Amino acid sequence: MKTFNYFLGIPLMTVFALGGCSDKDEVENPPVAENENLGDNKPGTNEASSQKIDFTFKSFELNVENADGKKYEAEYETEGAETEASIDDEINDKKLAGDEAMEQLAPKLEKLEFNQDAPEDEVIAEVVKDFELNEDFKNLELDITYSDGETKEYTESK
Repeated sequence: MKTFNYFLGIPLMTVFALGGCSDKDEVENPPVAENENLGDNKPGTNEASSQKIDFTFKSFELNVENADGKKYEAEYETEGAETEASIDDEINDKKLAGDEAMEQLAPKLEKLEFNQDAPEDEVIAEVVKDFELNEDFKNLELDITYSDGETKEYTESK
């Protein structure tokens, strides 16, 4: 009987241990699109008319290194109902994850208007402008997975 309890106890302890782990980068309250009729319901549904904001990409990973070696990293990724966001900003000594990071990233990501067909230099210039980065950076790497699944990498070194 002790053997049975032992073998039953291990999987249960594993489930409880893994259930306690959480991903700090997970966004609990993703931003929603502004809508004049927030109190109204969609016809034929019980859903509110505000919807999760969909950017033109599924993932966005930006890594910038300044001439003095300090880095700025911003990451956003959404897959199904899960959204993750993080900012590691050595330049301004800020480290944010989850909802706090999404609050900072959403307005910047909303401004981005390029698509996968845009020239690399235009994409980089728009990201530098909208993220208010110093233009005399040493290295910039940007990895984007667009909504259609296409992944593109953009790099610039000075």
